[in-house]
Amino acid sequence: MISQKRCWLGACGFGLVTLFAGCGQDLGDIASGVRDTASQGVERARQMADGAVETARDTGSRLAETAGMAGHFDLEVGEPLKTSACYVQLITLGPERPSVLQLQSYRDAERESFPSVFFRGEVTEADFSGLVGQTIDGQLFVKLQADAPTFSTQGGPVQVRIDAIEEQQLTGQIIAGSLTAATDGTVLPVSGTFRGNVH
Repeated sequence: MISQKRCWLGACGFGLVTLFAGCGQDLGDIASGVRDTASQGVERARQMADGAVETARDTGSRLAETAGMAGHFDLEVGEPLKTSACYVQLITLGPERPSVLQLQSYRDAERESFPSVFFRGEVTEADFSGLVGQTIDGQLFVKLQADAPTFSTQGGPVQVRIDAIEEQQLTGQIIAGSLTAATDGTVLPVSGTFRGNVH
């Protein structure tokens, strides 16, 4: 009888040890799973926050363009064209190197709409106020529609004059130049004005 009790207690003890060992292993797995889930949750939250910022930026740009607050190009290239936006950048490349003035009708390539306008010219100034009154030679690209040919400077530069910079908006004129169609070589004179948001 005693030996039977000892066997029963031994079996129970062995079972309890096995049970607790199993629980320990399960708890470790659970803890690991919780850590993985938490990491995934943090990453998902970060991605959602990034997405929300980008969406807000896109919405702000679209609202500004719709309200006419994002500037515009008002050009004549064989026919009148007006864009819903004009964004301005002055890219400084370091000491003893020219800066680059860029004007474009879209914030970035993924958001390009038509008619589309892009101007790029080198300048010696490193700030916008120094550009006022200057005439800048540069390259101009115009595309009236998504499936239309691109017109660009080929025979010589287009000249842009900067008239003013006020409240983060740059205004100016295209005073001389012509554009050539990429498909058939048609040459058209170009002129017009712009008002662009500095960013």
